[in-house]
Amino acid sequence: MEESVSNASADTISADITPSWIEKFNFNHGIIIYKREIGSARRLACKFESQPKINILSDTSTGVFQLKLIFPTKRKDSFFLTNNIDSYAINSDHVNWVVDIDQNPLNDESPVNDIYLEIKCSKAELIFEKESIKPSEKLKKAVTSALEDDDPYNELTKIFTKYGHFLPRKVVLGYKLYRMSRLIVDEKCLKQNDEKIEWGTLNDFKIDKSNDVLNVLTLWESKMKPYSFDTSHLMSIDGAIIMRNELDKWVESCLENDNDSLQIINRSELYPIYEIFDESLCKDVKCILGINDQKNFVNEKVLKAGVIPIGELRDFYFVEFSSTLKSNNYRIFGKLMTKDGEPKDEVVVKFKFTDINGFYAIIENFDSIKAKDYMNLQITWILVGKPGEIGFFDKNTRNIAAICSEDTSFTLQNDQKILIARLKVPENLSTNSILITSFNYPRSNYDPYFITSIKNYHNKEIEINIYAPEVINESEISEGEAENTSENEVEDSSESEVEDNNENEVKDHLCEYSLDWCIILPENQVKIEIDNSCLPITMTHLKAIGQCMNLETMFI
Repeated sequence: MEESVSNASADTISADITPSWIEKFNFNHGIIIYKREIGSARRLACKFESQPKINILSDTSTGVFQLKLIFPTKRKDSFFLTNNIDSYAINSDHVNWVVDIDQNPLNDESPVNDIYLEIKCSKAELIFEKESIKPSEKLKKAVTSALEDDDPYNELTKIFTKYGHFLPRKVVLGYKLYRMSRLIVDEKCLKQNDEKIEWGTLNDFKIDKSNDVLNVLTLWESKMKPYSFDTSHLMSIDGAIIMRNELDKWVESCLENDNDSLQIINRSELYPIYEIFDESLCKDVKCILGINDQKNFVNEKVLKAGVIPIGELRDFYFVEFSSTLKSNNYRIFGKLMTKDGEPKDEVVVKFKFTDINGFYAIIENFDSIKAKDYMNLQITWILVGKPGEIGFFDKNTRNIAAICSEDTSFTLQNDQKILIARLKVPENLSTNSILITSFNYPRSNYDPYFITSIKNYHNKEIEINIYAPEVINESEISEGEAENTSENEVEDSSESEVEDNNENEVKDHLCEYSLDWCIILPENQVKIEIDNSCLPITMTHLKAIGQCMNLETMFI
C-alpha cells in the first residue's frame, strides 16, 4: 500500500542513505541462518555501486499500520515471522544449501501450534538491485581459495558462516511490536483463520478502527488465557516492553519519530549470497554445493578418477587415496581397458572392501587376458558421491556432470540367463551421456559376475540386458531369448514359485543383487596425477567405463 508523498519526504530519507547509515543496518553484510534465529555476518560481504531505490510508504502525518494475528502450523513459518522475514521470501530451490546446522529451519515442516501477534508501522521500502552489488575482495578471495582445496564443499560452508548465506533484495524500515506464543501441539486443534487490520492515522486507530483492533486483541487474549500467558504487553524489535494500555501512545510516537529511529521490520526476496559473484565463479560454487539449475541433475558428483596400470599378472590391486575421506558412502565404477581406451568387456572388475582409505579392484576372470597384452592394459575408475559427505572433490573431475544416480535391486534365479532391467531416466538425454553400472554381490564363496548392455532408450526409460558372461555370450542375446521381466515381475514370479515348492528349496535357486548405475555427462578430458606423472582420462576412456547414449550403438 503505497501513498503519494511530497518530494521533501523522499529527499529526507534519501539523505540518510549514507555509508554510516548502511553500516548501522549492516546492509553490506550477509544474513546468517542459525537454528533458531538469523544474524548479521561479522565480515563485510559486499559493496554497493549505487544507492538503493527508495519507496516512501508514509509521510510525516500518516503511516501504514497493520495489525496481524497469525496461527502458524509449521515451524519454518514461525521462524520466518519471528525473524522479520516474509514467509515466501526465499525460493524453495534456495533453502537446502544451508547445511551447516543440525536442522535447517528454512524447510522444517515440523508441526507447531503457535500464536503470533504483530503491530507494525511501515515507513520506507529499500530495494537493492542485485546488479549493483559486488562481492568484497576478501569474500571473493576466500571463495576462490576454497575452490582450489581438495575439500571445497566444507571450505565453502565455513566461508558462508562467516560472510552470510543470503542477501535481501527488499527491506522495509519502520516500527514493530510483536508476541510469539508457542502452545502444545494438539492434533485436534482446528486451523484458525488469520486476522489483519490496517489504518493510517491516530484518529483511525482511536475511532474508525478501534472496535476492529479491540476484537483482534480480545481474540488473541482468549487464545492465550487457557495457558496463563501474560497478555498485558507486547515487545518491540529492540526489546522494549509496550503495555497494551499504551498502544495509542506508541502509534502516535511512530508518526512523530524521525528517520534515525527507524528499524528493520521486514526482509523479502532473499537470494543466496553466491549470486553476486560473476557468472563463472557462481557456476563453480553451485557445482560444489550441488545446486543444479537443471532439475535432472543430482547432488552426487564424480569426486575422483584414477587409473590402475596393469604392471604384472595378478588379479587384485589396492588403491590408496592420497588423503583420508570423511565417509565410505561412495560408489566406484570402472572397467579394464587398453591404454588408448578400448574396453575389455569380457573381463569383469569388481570393486570391494571400500573404506575411507581406499578400495580393492579385483579382476574376476584374469585368465582371459593374454600374457602378451597385459602391459597395455589399465583399470580406469571413477568415484561417485556427495562432496560434503565424502570430504573430497578433485578439481579435475568437476566438469563431469551427474544427471541421475540410483541403485536397483533384482533377484536372479540360478538357471536364468538374461534379465531386462528398466531404469527411469530423464527424457532427451544428450548423446554424450554415458551410462555406467556396477554390481553389488552377496557375500558368498562363489560370486557370479554380470555384464550389462543397453537394449533401448525411450519414454524416459532405459532398458538394459543383464547377463552372466560365463553362462551366455553377448552375441547370443536377442529379444526372443531375454526374459522381458521388470524387477516387480521377477518378485511376482518368485512368490508363485514359493507356493509350488518348498521354501528352503526356492532360496537355493534365488540370489539377490544390487545394480548401481549413474549417468554422467563429461565436458572434456580429465587429468589424473599418478606417480608424479599426469595421465589423461579422455572422453574415450570415460565412454569405455560405461556405454554412450547413442542410438546407433544400442540393441534395437
